[in-house]
Amino acid sequence: INNVFFEKYSHYILIEKGLGWNTFATAIKKLKFFMNWSLKQNYHSETGYKEFAATEKEPTIIFLTMKELSKLYRHDFESKRLNQVRDKFCFGCFTGLAFSDLDSLTREHINGSTLTKLRNKTKIPLDIELAKPAVEIIKRYQDKYRALPKISHQRFNDYIKECCEKAGIKTPTVYKDFSKGVTTEKIAPKHRLVGSHTARKTFISNFYHNTKDVNLTKKNAGITQDKTLRRYMGIDKDMEKKAMKKAFGKI
Repeated sequence: INNVFFEKYSHYILIEKGLGWNTFATAIKKLKFFMNWSLKQNYHSETGYKEFAATEKEPTIIFLTMKELSKLYRHDFESKRLNQVRDKFCFGCFTGLAFSDLDSLTREHINGSTLTKLRNKTKIPLDIELAKPAVEIIKRYQDKYRALPKISHQRFNDYIKECCEKAGIKTPTVYKDFSKGVTTEKIAPKHRLVGSHTARKTFISNFYHNTKDVNLTKKNAGITQDKTLRRYMGIDKDMEKKAMKKAFGKI
């Protein structure tokens, strides 16, 4: 497990598999953790891995603005499939729940307009007051034990792009691409960049910018560290304009 291994491993993940740089950085982090543990157990005497360096790069935060979220939420799709995917995605936008939490949500987690649940990933307890549109979505499936329709993660990611395209969410969006370990600037219609994780980023970005309450944003999102919060928080042009006007508008 030396520099030769590192080069071969990076080529395998970035070139052969075509995965992103941050996927590779996470893999190296886990590998080093395992190697440190096994070294302490005297299972090997390797130390070359300690020199491995693959720092995660800050990705472009893709989220829906309030106007885009409203447009998507109010769009009436002809397909039942798309309406259900839209409902599940928008519920995530209104609550900050990750896909795994949306998928495991049942009627037992909801009491009136309050949602209480442990986050699947971190086991942090959530106690969220549901906004009116979130309650409206839940009522559409009140005859089911699952609070929201069941759909595979891959199909959800495909269908929500279709939903956003049909709803007219096509703003040209600049984003950073880390393919093959090289950072490049690319541009695409926003609907192509939307995925399941966009819902959580949409909630955090809009909730914070509308409330300016960091602690309440972290509490509702089940986040404990500020640096984690920053990874989910985006800024759009309307937010920038308001900030500039507030800062320099009186001159």
